Amino acid sequence: MTVEDVTTDAGGRARPRPRIRSEDIRPEVSYWRRAVDDLAGGLARWNLVLLLGASDVASRYRRSVLGQFWLTLSNAVLILAIGFVWANIWKQPLAEFLPYLAAGHVFWLLMTTSLTDASTTFATSASYMKELNLPRSTYLMANMVKHLVILGHNIIIVPVVFLAFGLWPNFGMLLVIPALALTVATLLAASFWLGIVGVRFRDVPGIVGNLTMVLFFLTPVIWRQELIDPHLRSLLVFNPFHVFLELLRAPLLGHAPEPHYWLIALAIFAGNAALGFVVFAKWRRWITFWL
Repeated sequence: MTVEDVTTDAGGRARPRPRIRSEDIRPEVSYWRRAVDDLAGGLARWNLVLLLGASDVASRYRRSVLGQFWLTLSNAVLILAIGFVWANIWKQPLAEFLPYLAAGHVFWLLMTTSLTDASTTFATSASYMKELNLPRSTYLMANMVKHLVILGHNIIIVPVVFLAFGLWPNFGMLLVIPALALTVATLLAASFWLGIVGVRFRDVPGIVGNLTMVLFFLTPVIWRQELIDPHLRSLLVFNPFHVFLELLRAPLLGHAPEPHYWLIALAIFAGNAALGFVVFAKWRRWITFWL
């Protein structure tokens, strides 16, 4: 690091000078084009994206006996505990409720934790961003990879529970593949505007965390929508978490999701993609200065 790379704060302590990407200060390039170049640069560094995402998970469990499978064990214990208790509370057969809960809880974790972490991605990556001249989208993509790795560990629970209660695979379960692709695309699109807002306003991560906690009880994760009033049930389509959860869970349970759920999910993706691109394009060059 050279002298030009160092600045001092109010206390006289040396700190790395924020790195400004050259394309961010060229007046002849519009911020729309800069955003497209950033996205293209992030995709071109797919190997680095995979490395950052996977290493983040591995670093949390380094030197432990089970390693990353602590994720699987802890969630398996949680699903079993909630399943036994809530099956008795709702007076439902355990063979029906536990597979329902297992599939719902695993995908719920994917959606909520990825969005919560997206709101803090730039803040937690500050040391990298001040030292490395990488596209901003790299960190958001790496966050998504991290949660897909976590999903890969947690998803092991689902077939184990299903087989334990005699639920065998069928061709209808293949619908979970496009459902998962659409869900991941929507989460990544939402992370682009959520990451910008989260680094600009540091209250946002707390708001997101509390909001997802409330939505956990308003979404059919540990309860079945058939148990509530039909008028209230019709309002669930306004809950985006329920829409994607239904697309992911219904095929695994042997049911085809309602066709309008696909249309709603596509509309949610399109809205988040448009909002994410606009917010990312207009304010991405300010990220380093907000850290």
